[in-house]
Amino acid sequence: MPDGDRVIRAGAEVRLVSFSTDGGTLAGACRDSKVRIWDARSGALQRTVDWNPDDRRSLALPPGARLFAAAGPDKVIQVWDLRNGELLHRLTGHTELTGTLAFSADGAMLASSSAAERDVRLWDLPSAKQRFVLADGVGGAASLAFSPKGDLLAGSNYDTNLRVWSTRTGELLRTIEDLPVSMFALVFSPDGAYLASAGVDQTIYLWDTKHWTVRRRLTGQGQMISCMAFSRDGSLLATGGSDSNSNRNPTKVIFWDTASGAVLRQVAAAHTVSSLAVAPDGGSVAVADGQDSVQIWKARAGR
Repeated sequence: MPDGDRVIRAGAEVRLVSFSTDGGTLAGACRDSKVRIWDARSGALQRTVDWNPDDRRSLALPPGARLFAAAGPDKVIQVWDLRNGELLHRLTGHTELTGTLAFSADGAMLASSSAAERDVRLWDLPSAKQRFVLADGVGGAASLAFSPKGDLLAGSNYDTNLRVWSTRTGELLRTIEDLPVSMFALVFSPDGAYLASAGVDQTIYLWDTKHWTVRRRLTGQGQMISCMAFSRDGSLLATGGSDSNSNRNPTKVIFWDTASGAVLRQVAAAHTVSSLAVAPDGGSVAVADGQDSVQIWKARAGR
């Protein structure tokens, strides 16, 4: 199995990863219903936060590693504070199973999708109240992403469309219908100037968020793209692959120079890459690829 430049052993399959804002710790949401928090440099386990073993359908661990959300068959979304393990909220309102979850950058909002309901719900977390129910398309959202300021929510749908809503009014601001395939990964650049989308056609689309036109296409992954993450300064974009035949087949991770589209480094992944996190200093990337460990790769080979 591929090992990174450094490896943090978890003892259970790691599904999601996130660095703290200062880069001192790394959190991993694991299949054994624990979030583990490690020292990012030494890999020493600092603490664990347990979550309900039934809540494995929908998970969210945002950048900053402060919050964690999970939902299961009871359709209730639970939100924990990872700093102390406190259960903060139980969000009720979905009548069908949830799909994708996403936090805003400041942790004040959570978005949740439901394919059966054909909508996306926007929650205000300080009050634990539902803010809006946003009409979505057939199949539900494969990915959701908030803009850095939190004023926009974007969704990539299994009907191959991208939708952009205002989080202030709930208005559907834009529907992008000219994509040929479903997009499984969606992320805004840190300055909010671009929205990156990627999926089945193995292409990364960088959308200008002012005019909603494609400014650049990045090609060369050679596989479906399952997840993406920007560095804090937006200069690096990491993408993870997924084999169309099996989630257990080997894939790869590519680190791109956002401005030029050049490949900075390409590394092997054991299986489908479920999550990526770029360290705050931009020097390394944490990868969850279906193993009982987190692979830490230098963003640029030889550095």
